[in-house]
Amino acid sequence: KLYALLEQYDGYQAADYTSDSWAAFKAAYETAKAVYMNEQATQDDVDKAMASLEATGKALDKVSTDKTDSSSGE
Repeated sequence: KLYALLEQYDGYQAADYTSDSWAAFKAAYETAKAVYMNEQATQDDVDKAMASLEATGKALDKVSTDKTDSSSGE
C-alpha cells in the first residue's frame, strides 16, 4: 500500500503547488520513501508514513495560474 501511495505522488512538481504545502508534502514523501526502503521498518512506521503522506498530499495547494486572482493579500 505504501508503494502504491508513493507511485501515486511520484511526478508531482513543486512549481505546481504553494511553497508551504509543498514543503510539508515533500518532507512526508521523503520520509515515506525512506520507510519503504527500510527493511527494518515496523508496521507502525509504515502506517504513520502513509497517514502523513496522505494528509499532506490532500493538503497540497495548487498555485493559482489565474492572473485576475486578487487574493495575494496586498
